[in-house]
Amino acid sequence: MAARVGERTVRAPAGSFVFIPRGTPHMFWNPGPHPARVLVIFAPAGLERFLEETAEAPRESGRPPEAGTLAAIRRRHDIELLDP
Repeated sequence: MAARVGERTVRAPAGSFVFIPRGTPHMFWNPGPHPARVLVIFAPAGLERFLEETAEAPRESGRPPEAGTLAAIRRRHDIELLDP
C-alpha cells in the first residue's frame, strides 16, 4: 500500500503501519497489481458511521453510488476528498 499523509507520500509494504494524526488530510491506495488487505483502526470511533452510510447508499448493480449521493454523505460527516 501507499499513503499520502499531509504532503508526504509513504510506502507501506506488508507488515508495516502508517499513523495519520486526527485532522490530517490523507488518502491511501494500492499501487501494485495484486489485491491488498488493510486493517484500519479509528480512534476515537465515529468514522465507521460514514463508511456504513456509504456502503448502504442506493446504487445500480455493480456500480458506486452517484456522485451527488456521495457528496451529501461526505458533507454530513465533515469529510473532504483529496485528489490523487
